[in-house]
Amino acid sequence: MSDALLGKRIVVTRAADQADDFAELLAAHGATPLVVPAILFQLQESPALNAAIRELASYSWIVFTSANAVRFFFERLQTEPQPAVRPQMAVVGSATERALRACGHEPAFVPEVYTGEELGRTLPEVNGRRILLPRAVKGTPEIVAELEARGAVVDDIAIYRTVPAPLAPAMRAELEQGVDAVTFTSPSCVNGFLATAGAAVLRHALIACIGPTTAKAAAAGGLTVHIVAGEHTTAGLVEELAGYFRDMRREDGAGSQ
Repeated sequence: MSDALLGKRIVVTRAADQADDFAELLAAHGATPLVVPAILFQLQESPALNAAIRELASYSWIVFTSANAVRFFFERLQTEPQPAVRPQMAVVGSATERALRACGHEPAFVPEVYTGEELGRTLPEVNGRRILLPRAVKGTPEIVAELEARGAVVDDIAIYRTVPAPLAPAMRAELEQGVDAVTFTSPSCVNGFLATAGAAVLRHALIACIGPTTAKAAAAGGLTVHIVAGEHTTAGLVEELAGYFRDMRREDGAGSQ
């Protein structure tokens, strides 16, 4: 294992209940992870979701684009009589796939590229079919546009909302001591972090994003993005970070000769 991340102070901005695996992966590579949760998740009461659950058998697909969508959907589903027939389920991303399996279900479709837009382009047998998309309040519209362009009837329902998490004084002090990199794994993490911590603490830090959608949100927030993971997973992001710092060390070594 490379020592490129040894001693690097790297910020994890995921929600507190979802940060441990990423932090442990960074620590395994020698980094010092700083967990600074940028967001919290809250259930969004939805009459539309209640109706969709009652009509669940009429859907061909349920599409999940986040682990939180899986969690909130199945928590809500447990309060209703269970349907005899359930639709096929599709997911975006490895974390969403793990969350679905943890609920006892195997995804019938996972796109090769972990984006909602790619799922919308490649989900099979959608023309004329009804599709349920439970998502965050601030979901991305690309997946809906792609599915509807292919003839699907999409029920796009917000079932949870993401809000900025308060920044504890101790965490602000850690940030102000200086960090080597700040990681973002969703647009919500970007927006939540900027809302509570502000951009000033990032001026000397490397900005690393898990994928292009998150990178777009970071750029829109005025941040200079240095890394976008080619593999849109936390493992892919760690590998990109290690490669970046390894290259920097080589350049520094060459410059000192």
